[in-house]
Amino acid sequence: MSDWEGLCDSMGWTNDEHATDKLIDYINHHNEEERYSKEEENYLLETGYKTVKEWSEIGRSVKNGVPGTYLRYAKIMVFSESDTVEIGLNSHHNSLSNKLHFQTFEKAITWAKSNPGKVITRSPTGNGYIEK
Repeated sequence: MSDWEGLCDSMGWTNDEHATDKLIDYINHHNEEERYSKEEENYLLETGYKTVKEWSEIGRSVKNGVPGTYLRYAKIMVFSESDTVEIGLNSHHNSLSNKLHFQTFEKAITWAKSNPGKVITRSPTGNGYIEK
């Protein structure tokens, strides 16, 4: 994954053809807005603000066009629950649930080595690895 793809993914802009425009708007918007203190950032995290990845792990997706809140001390973009929607179960999700899932690469590679002919791949949800 390139740096640009990583940035877009962390901002919730994966596969978004307008990612460059959104980045410019984001920079302009965040240069003008009030910054949070470390204590305020901690409060936001304690009260349920999460990253795109964290919301994805619990079955929620950030709504398109939601700018989120950048925490400069933590160096992450976070979103409130009202910025998200529940991910509906579909056939793609069901097919993923039938696959073996590994949280770490080490666990995945150990399993693959002990199961000749089996293959692992990055989980499409971005959370760990799955049997291919």
